[in-house]
Amino acid sequence: METATEKRAFVLELGRLLHESGASAGRLETALRGASAELDLEAEVFSTPTGLTVSFGEMGSQQTSVMRVVPGEVHLEKLAMVDAVAERVAAGELSVSDGRAELKAIVRAPNRWPRWLMMVAQVIIAAGAARIFGGSLGDAAAASVLGGVIAALTWALQRSEHSAYLTDFGAGAGVAAGALVWDRFVSPISEYPVTLAAIIVLIPGLTLTLSISELATRHLVSGTARLMGGLMVLVSLGFGVAIGRQLERVLPPVAELGPGGTAQGELGQAIAIGTLGVMLASVFRARPRDIVPVVLAVSLGVYGARFGANLLSPELGPAIGAFVLGLFSNAWSRLRRQPSAITTIPALLPLVPGSIGFTGLNAMLTDDTMTGVETFFTMLLVGVSLVAGLLLANVVYGPRKAV
Repeated sequence: METATEKRAFVLELGRLLHESGASAGRLETALRGASAELDLEAEVFSTPTGLTVSFGEMGSQQTSVMRVVPGEVHLEKLAMVDAVAERVAAGELSVSDGRAELKAIVRAPNRWPRWLMMVAQVIIAAGAARIFGGSLGDAAAASVLGGVIAALTWALQRSEHSAYLTDFGAGAGVAAGALVWDRFVSPISEYPVTLAAIIVLIPGLTLTLSISELATRHLVSGTARLMGGLMVLVSLGFGVAIGRQLERVLPPVAELGPGGTAQGELGQAIAIGTLGVMLASVFRARPRDIVPVVLAVSLGVYGARFGANLLSPELGPAIGAFVLGLFSNAWSRLRRQPSAITTIPALLPLVPGSIGFTGLNAMLTDDTMTGVETFFTMLLVGVSLVAGLLLANVVYGPRKAV
């Protein structure tokens, strides 16, 4: 017979792992309340991006546990494994003690995706992003090289706790300076699309969208903290880019930009979107068997947003893409009995407004304040549009699980 202490310990371990795997406040709190109810525990859960508080028991005689949790990167494979353990414990197929042992094994399990493969994925994503932003083949080549340099720099800086805080600033400065050097001494390029594409993985578009989602669902503390965290990353990147561009003062004059690349046809677009889906699956550490549904989700989201932009407007179009994506993810969640986040999170990245926010910050840094303010407003509108589409999809056809 499992004791109440063992049950509480299982719920707390479950919460820590879900938090470190990238679950939002709403998903995490709902999942822990559900797991507690399955184990005949009363629980109140409060989650923030850097902490988790769980109170067990009846009002007035609660036992409260507080955990300081370091925000982790999204890890879709661990998210799926944790969900499976929680489901088996709730169904009585696994004891609480065995469930805790499996959760600890998940923490110790080696990463399926090696560092070098994730760096290659970032290189390919940077090249594809340069083309999506209207750059030429030369721009894509420059973005891929700079993206690889930034991936290596990010890995080196994050090996130390103190240097990790310089990652965003260092990446922005390095890419901006590298784009200037490439333009002067290698071949003429469009500096802004190349700079943006090379750091696209670091731009906190997903964080900003999640923060708007949490605010919309009344998780005000978590949403506000996540929003400010995302904005600080944007500011760090933008400040780094502004510093890196100071190298222009000592470089020779810019050369004339050659003709751009040829326009991509529908087949080229489809191939690029499919490749992007595969790379996003690796960046978010999905299981190999989830790569195909991730690619499908990315394709549905992108084409749905394009259809919506033509039907409504560029700012409101993402709502259509998010709605189609939400329906697909929820249907796949029910069919495969897994969290809907496995397909939703990677597919949101091409739709999120992070690049718009970076453009607004760049305008402000170049003394174009009005354009910067208008662009930031557009960023918020696109984020709200995405959240509205996802919430509507959950109303029409909800997911199987809240994790």
